[in-house]
Amino acid sequence: MKLLLPCVVVALLWTIGFVLGRKSGADIVTLAMLGCFATGLVALPFAFFENFAALNRSVVGLGLTSGIFNGLGLAALFVLIALAPKMGWQVSHIVPIAYVLTIIATTIAGRMFLGEALTAYKLISVVLLSGGTVFLVADK
Repeated sequence: MKLLLPCVVVALLWTIGFVLGRKSGADIVTLAMLGCFATGLVALPFAFFENFAALNRSVVGLGLTSGIFNGLGLAALFVLIALAPKMGWQVSHIVPIAYVLTIIATTIAGRMFLGEALTAYKLISVVLLSGGTVFLVADK
């Protein structure tokens, strides 16, 4: 339960970011570039709290690779948000679909690469979240 409040804060911040990004009316490249640039600016102050002397090549390599994939994912999400009006999509559909797919992929990857338990509770949760997303984005 201690995890809930920080997750709520993250969800609210992301929601505000997505809505403002869509409302800006910026073109695809501009929105993706501004979104990623702003993310870097927000993260920059945290660099002053890092003990860089303790880092090794593996940590730096995996950290940079992680950042590249995270940045590509963020840029792709902003591209989808910018394309929304032209394609007849709704931001309220794009984000839940992207996130439920992230939940599914992270659950599988956590099991495969990190040795995390894949319990019946997790599987049921993923199925319920997926089903809920289908109902959320259905136009009927």
